[in-house]
Amino acid sequence: MKDELNVVIQVGDTFGEKRWFEANTYILQERSVYFCAALSNKWATKQGDKYFFHKPNISAQIFETLLRYIYNGVIDLHSYYPLDCLNLLIAADEMIFEELVDDIQTYFIKNKALWVDKILIEVLNAVIPRPACMRLNNFCFEEIIQRDADIIFKSPKFKLLHETTLASILIYDGLSIREIDIWRGLLKWGQANSLLSCNNGDFAEVISEKDNEYYYLMLKHTVSRLLPLVRFFNIPEDDFIQFVRPFEMILPDNLVNEYFRITKFLTTKIHELSPPRFPPMKIDSTIIKPKHASLIASWIDGNAKVESDYIPQAFKLLYRSSCDGISAKKFHAKCDKAGSTILIVKLRDSEQILGGYNPITKGFKRAWFSSSRGNQTGFVFSFSSEKSIEGARLSRIVNHFCELGVQDHPLDGPCFGTGPDLWINISELKIGQSVKQTYAEKILEPQGFFSWAEVEVFEVIDLRAKDD
Repeated sequence: MKDELNVVIQVGDTFGEKRWFEANTYILQERSVYFCAALSNKWATKQGDKYFFHKPNISAQIFETLLRYIYNGVIDLHSYYPLDCLNLLIAADEMIFEELVDDIQTYFIKNKALWVDKILIEVLNAVIPRPACMRLNNFCFEEIIQRDADIIFKSPKFKLLHETTLASILIYDGLSIREIDIWRGLLKWGQANSLLSCNNGDFAEVISEKDNEYYYLMLKHTVSRLLPLVRFFNIPEDDFIQFVRPFEMILPDNLVNEYFRITKFLTTKIHELSPPRFPPMKIDSTIIKPKHASLIASWIDGNAKVESDYIPQAFKLLYRSSCDGISAKKFHAKCDKAGSTILIVKLRDSEQILGGYNPITKGFKRAWFSSSRGNQTGFVFSFSSEKSIEGARLSRIVNHFCELGVQDHPLDGPCFGTGPDLWINISELKIGQSVKQTYAEKILEPQGFFSWAEVEVFEVIDLRAKDD
């Protein structure tokens, strides 16, 4: 019977608030994949006509909320405190309520971003081991940690990070923090999580003065799996001598000797042994992410990939079609007097992104029928999506076609090459074309015409010129 209460569920043991709830097996199994398995003979016990199921690791409050959700299909997230919402997310993921997991992540990201800042340690511990929570995970890294890594490393709750959580943070390339500060943070975390006591001063300084093998053995045991994630070769020599070498007992074998050999003789490129972190550059774009911008900046410098933690360009937004108007006249009014520029194009009904770098300092202002222009530093490119830079295509101009790199038309949008290798019609037609001719590689498969959804143009500002 659908209205019969034929299952008893015990929850809350872990929280010291043991409670029992009654429900109907048909409704539970109809609306929850989890309960289809939970109420099987393997998980539940049956006494007479009733099933008994034990779920000690969910609080009574959270389970009561989930039970109402099962019966009614609605939860008012605004009525819950931040940690309650987070615990609800954990329970919803464990019990495979996929739609609810997605709704809670959206609620955190769209409505309660400040909450995430305040309970960031708890959020990271919760979402990193849960693939279904990847959206909130990415938000934490790309919008919070990438912006200010100190929010993690200087948090009074830093020691509460789970080992796997800290490992994910140490792996992350976008940490805008010195490697020596990462190392010292790891030492403090190791002290707190190996029950080492240190009452006077900073642990990283005090313990190095103790000739106590026990301390080092305990510390090594705690941090051993995390040590390979520290990029020691990116630590300046003075800092290495002061803050790293005193802990040689816990370091990987021969690391200290190797560090001084490499830094003294420079027999190997440092980034090959210990790739530097690349805090992605900031960019005001609705099409690409900072990691795309960092890669484009490295292309401008003549590199095939990002090879430095110092990015010497900034991208200043000049034109966005959805904001400034879809017309060639408005495009030229915004961009013609600019210096070198980057064009970014989001294709319609596709995740693909196309673009081009115009290195000419006079923008796009000469008439179509004037001679073409360009130089060997120009290029066009494409990305498969805004989510990744994997598989990015870079196509530099063919040397003997340098003068054909940029084509101009006062009544049309930007055009690269004679194929045209990349042409954008900025009108209500919202079309474009890409056919390899002047540049070395194809950037679009299949080649030909396409429709676009958004166009952005950025001025490239050389920060080195400002520094000079």
